Amino acid sequence: MWLLPLAVPLGMVIGRVAGGRWRSVYKARIHFWWLLVAAVAVGGFMAVYPNPPGGNLWLVLSLLLFAAVAGANRHLGGMGVVLVGICLNLVPVVLNGHMPVRADAVVNAGLADATTYEQVRLGTGRQLADPGDRFIALGPVIPLPSLHEVVSFGDLIVAFGLVNVGFRLVKPDASRGVRKRPAHAAGGGPARIDALPGPIPPSPPPRTPSPADSTDNREPLLV
Repeated sequence: MWLLPLAVPLGMVIGRVAGGRWRSVYKARIHFWWLLVAAVAVGGFMAVYPNPPGGNLWLVLSLLLFAAVAGANRHLGGMGVVLVGICLNLVPVVLNGHMPVRADAVVNAGLADATTYEQVRLGTGRQLADPGDRFIALGPVIPLPSLHEVVSFGDLIVAFGLVNVGFRLVKPDASRGVRKRPAHAAGGGPARIDALPGPIPPSPPPRTPSPADSTDNREPLLV
């Protein structure tokens, strides 16, 4: 599905139009970047070789790698949504051993007609749904005729999350990850009274002079 690789650049363009800066991309912290490289490599391999030996295992490996990257980078806006979409796609693959694709969705997407849909190359790990397949509704059941694609609900969720990731890479959320510090931590000195937590205790009442004080302060009499 070529729509997913375009989701991040699309989000970055939207973020730039909304007032973001390209330099913010270089400040983003990406954990386990080598897993991301491996996941992209596996995805590229499946795109070049749609039906490699053990195709279903390649699809599971790709989804697991992308899920690990999304889980490790939840601090990036949108990655949590991406993780949810990947998990939804994993459910039918793990339970059926493949991603079940509805035949009517293939026809409605314009990929084939009612007589040739069985000849369509659906991609690595994808097969036409059988009556015994489980959770077919989580598979590619949504036709996109204008794009000649058949996608799943998980694919749409992943695409939406990736657009958000690209947007937040260019225009980060200023309130995300900001921790409040005590007033004395910022300046390095002692805390001011008005910066201390809690209510300020009332000052003690003024002391009333006693008669003994006035007697002790009298001047001595001269004899």
